[in-house]
Amino acid sequence: MILDTGPLIYYIHERNGQLSREATRAIDRHGAMLCASAGSLYEITFKARRGSWKEVTRYAAGGIEAALEKAGVTIYPISGEISERAGLFGLDHRDPFDRMIAATCEAYNMDLISEDMTIGSLSGNWQCVW
Repeated sequence: MILDTGPLIYYIHERNGQLSREATRAIDRHGAMLCASAGSLYEITFKARRGSWKEVTRYAAGGIEAALEKAGVTIYPISGEISERAGLFGLDHRDPFDRMIAATCEAYNMDLISEDMTIGSLSGNWQCVW
């Protein structure tokens, strides 16, 4: 199970009240198998440095990778295959972070926990849970 960037932050900061019931159940079922796309690390650091997401400002100088490792979250790298898949999605979904995360789900055949249901429009062989 891959966590989209928002739920990933909720999870590592133990803000479980911000997760839906279904997302919490999915996390409980997959506990030791929780993953994140390296694209989420980029998104978190980028938005922290830009100051556009107050919950992640502590990562403006880095440290998100260590926080994820401490939380037991496996980080999947962005390979050439994933980058190409992200580029091949329909042009109607323009968020590059979502495209990388969706392509990671597709490459690893894993479902996604996301509160952003528009990312589900990119789904091929995976489902979006919220």
